[in-house]
This record gives sequence, C-alpha cells and structure tokens, in this order.
Amino acid sequence: MTAQFPSQQVTPCKREMEREKRQKRYAADLRGKLGELRNVWDAYRERPDAQLLRSTHGWLRLLTGLTALTGREDAANLALRATDKLAPYLDTPQSPAADASQKVDTLLEELARELGLPRSKQPPRLSEFATGEFCPMARTSDIYIYDSDSRAAKELAGQLEGFGYSLRIFPDMLALQDMVMEVLPAAVILDSPVREGRMHELICVIGETSLVESCVPVLVVSDRDDLLLRLLAVRCGASAFLTKPVNPAALVDKLDALIAGPGHEPYRILVVDDDQQAAERTAQALSNRGWQPLIVGNPLQALERMTEFRPDLILMDLYMPECSGMELAEVIRQKDEHIGLPIVFLSSCGDMATRMAAMIRGGDDILPKDMDPVMLVRALEGRLGRSRDMRRLMDRDSLTGLVNHTNIKLRLASELSRTQRQGATLALAMIDLDRFKNVNDTYGHLTGDLVLKSLAKTLKRRLRKADIVGRYGGEEFAVILVDVQGEREAMAIMDSIRKGFARIRHRGGDREFNVTFSCGLALSSGGHSAEELCQAADRAMYKAKELGRNRIFVAG
Repeated sequence: MTAQFPSQQVTPCKREMEREKRQKRYAADLRGKLGELRNVWDAYRERPDAQLLRSTHGWLRLLTGLTALTGREDAANLALRATDKLAPYLDTPQSPAADASQKVDTLLEELARELGLPRSKQPPRLSEFATGEFCPMARTSDIYIYDSDSRAAKELAGQLEGFGYSLRIFPDMLALQDMVMEVLPAAVILDSPVREGRMHELICVIGETSLVESCVPVLVVSDRDDLLLRLLAVRCGASAFLTKPVNPAALVDKLDALIAGPGHEPYRILVVDDDQQAAERTAQALSNRGWQPLIVGNPLQALERMTEFRPDLILMDLYMPECSGMELAEVIRQKDEHIGLPIVFLSSCGDMATRMAAMIRGGDDILPKDMDPVMLVRALEGRLGRSRDMRRLMDRDSLTGLVNHTNIKLRLASELSRTQRQGATLALAMIDLDRFKNVNDTYGHLTGDLVLKSLAKTLKRRLRKADIVGRYGGEEFAVILVDVQGEREAMAIMDSIRKGFARIRHRGGDREFNVTFSCGLALSSGGHSAEELCQAADRAMYKAKELGRNRIFVAG
C-alpha cells in the first residue's frame, strides 16, 4: 500500500530534478560513509581495539540501512553479511577469527565496487582513530525528541516531564543529528518520517548513535504500523518502535528499561568476623565485584547494623568470641523479617558434621575461610540473585512493584528509629488519588490499574534515591522522605510531584483524562511512634481532600 501525502504544486519536471538531486546526494553520502568505514576497519586490523570494532559494526549497520533505503539491495546484502560476521565478537574479549576478518575484507572490497569507490592504497594513521574520536565530549541525562509535528513533540515532552524526565526538543533532524555527536543524551525519541528524504535523515541519526562506545537507545514512534518501516528501524539499530498515539506509561516503561539497562542496585553483604584482616580481605573481594560489603567486627552489634543496612546476604565467621556464628544465626532467625535472608558461614573446618550443624541452626551454606576470592564471589552470586528475587516477591506490591503495606510500615519504624538516634528529621507523606472511583466506573478497572502504575512510576522517578515509597492500600500510597531539613523541603518535594502527575494524560479507550492526588504530610518530632506518624499524615491527607483536593496539607 502506497503512503498518501498532502498534494503539493510541483511539476513533473521539477519533481524529477529533485529526485535526481537527492539520489546524487545519497550516492555521495554512501561513498563518504563507506570511506569512513574502511578507514576505521583498517585501523582495527592494524591494532585491534574493542572500540574500533564497535565503531566498524556501527558503520556497517548504518550502511545497511542507507543502501536498502536507496534501492541498492546487492550493496545492502553485502553490508549486512559483514555486520553479521562481526556481531558475535562485540560483547567478548575475543577478536574476530582470521577467516572472519578476511571475509569482512572481501565483503568491503565487493561493497566498494558496488558503490563505485576505488580501494585506498594507504592505510590511515592510527592516531586518527583514537577511541576518543568516536565519543562525544559530554553526556547529559536529557532525552532528545524530534517529531515532524512540533505540537505533538511538545505534548509528548509535557507528558514525560510529568514523570520526571528532562527533555530537549529539536526543530529539525539535522540539528538533532549534530547534537547527538556533540553531547550524548540518555535516549533519543524520533518521529518516523515516511517521506524518502526524511527517512534518510532518520537512519543517519540512528546509525551514528551506534558509533559511540555507549550506544544511545533510540525509540522510533510512528503513525504507521508498517512492517517494512519496523524492519528498517531494526536493521539500523533502533531500540524500540511504538505507534501513535503513544501511551505515556508504555513509553516510560520502555525508557526505564532501556536507560537503566540490565544492571541493578549493588548487592549488600554484611560481613561478620572478629578477625579484622580476614574481614577486610573478604570485603575487598566483594567490592571488586561491584558489591557493597559492610564489616561488623563485634557479632553482638550485627542485629543493629542489619536494621539500617538491609543486607541481601550475611557472610559470617563460624567461630567468634562472645557469640558464635551458629548462635547469631539462630538469633537472626527469631525475627520473622529475616527468615528468608541467606546466611553463609566461613570456616576452616569443613567436615560433614560441622556442615550439618550449621544448616540445622539457621545457616544456608558453609564455605572455606581461605577460599579463592573469585570462587567465593561465584559461590555467592546465584544465591544473592535468588534471594533478591524472593525478597522482591515477598516485599513488593504485585501491581506497582512498590514496597507493600506491611513492609512500608516496617521501613518507617526502622527509619524513624535511625533518625531519632541521629537527631535527624523524617517526613511521612500519605497520598490518595482524587475521585479514583469515578475513573474505575467510567473507564474500567484495567484503566484504573494503569493510573496506579503511572503514579508509582512518577513517585519512583521523581523522589530522591534514599526516599522510600510503598503502596499503602487501594489508591493510597506512603512516601518516607528521609533526612529532610524541615517542612519546607518536604513540601517542595511532594508539591513538585503533585504538579507533575497532574499534567499526565491517561487514556481510557479513545478518551484522555487527567488525575490528581491529595497529600498529607507529617514530620517526625519528639518521641512519636511510627503508628502515630501514620495517623497524623492520614488525618492531614483527609484535610487536604476537605479543602478541595489536589493539594498538600501539613499536620499541625
């Protein structure tokens, strides 16, 4: 099916002239980019380097898209075959095998002949292709947006700002392309232009972002759900493809996944050992893996430190004065919240009787104290992953992924105890969606669930890293603002979130609507218990409702 575009007053002769001019520009561009590709590949062949290999792969993907766009199927197939030859080596320290490199050489020769470009005799100087040449001088947390409809771009930016993203809109594709190569963004969102001349620019932007060391996620949005368009975006390295009208929550899901990547918060391991040197050696091995260890030399202080540190695993010496590892494990297991916490013992005695005794008394495993650091990390890694997954299932609300009712109250009690000891201030915010029953009655419970998830995402994105947010029940959420300077700071944080969420447009069927929330704030003071703080924040929230909703009220 041929795309229909608004008719313009252009004569057949003028149209043909424009087409020829465009084709010449494309041909020159193709030859220029092939020259860049060959230079980078030659530099890699002279001195193998992971960044040069990634850059070669990026240029090949770019050429695959451009040659396919201009109807040069033979050239596109050659570029695609070369891309496939290098792909298996991108994420490994291993260099391409000799036969694979030779095959790439041959394919580039054929590609040069296909595009009418003679083979250069003199290889480039390696200094021209230092790693820094392929990376922008700066990075930003902004998301770059281009849409051929400037009004649509502004609307999309407004929606994403409500979730806490920082956006930058570009007036044309060329300006965006230039900026990407100067300042690397967190992600790029591109309207998918279907006119031939615009598609060329689209592919250049996507392709050139893959030339840098940390590839930028590129999300394509289009008013056409066209298989060929999707395929072209995939071949050029687009990270996602969404159709208009774009659901903001779905877009945020994609952005969060792509920007965050597969990484996660570092594992926290509590190391309990009275031997300071041994504890430091163990902690160093864990730190080298990117984990976060905390050493406790006195086992009698372990429970107190656990409350603040919230470890994913406890690694402790089996034999310590005052309190043995087995005794401490039994004490830890007395607390319901620590039933599933992995406890691994370190011991120089590894006989079967000792192992069985350790398991019976609350341990999960026992490892040699002089174990090789690399092997120690490997032994703990799988257990840590399972532990965190299990804790997430037990501690989290299944719909929003936030801390559930029971655990937000436990976290509040823990944080309140800490702030009272340290003389700090904590604020508790209770949030309730306004007229949420009307949303469910009008648009259905599925849409209502999406609104709840949108609020959860807004809170997670806009709160500070140390703050804690949970689903308190139904449409009510609780936020623990730790270490605030006072009422003014707590009010500013929550009011910014309130305004941002109110701007988000939700979709129910073919209709759009906005939702607001009311919030009650209570600050820790004196000897208030966690329950008293909850009640104060709850009363303040209902007072905000009485005063007209969509506002914040601070408990007196």
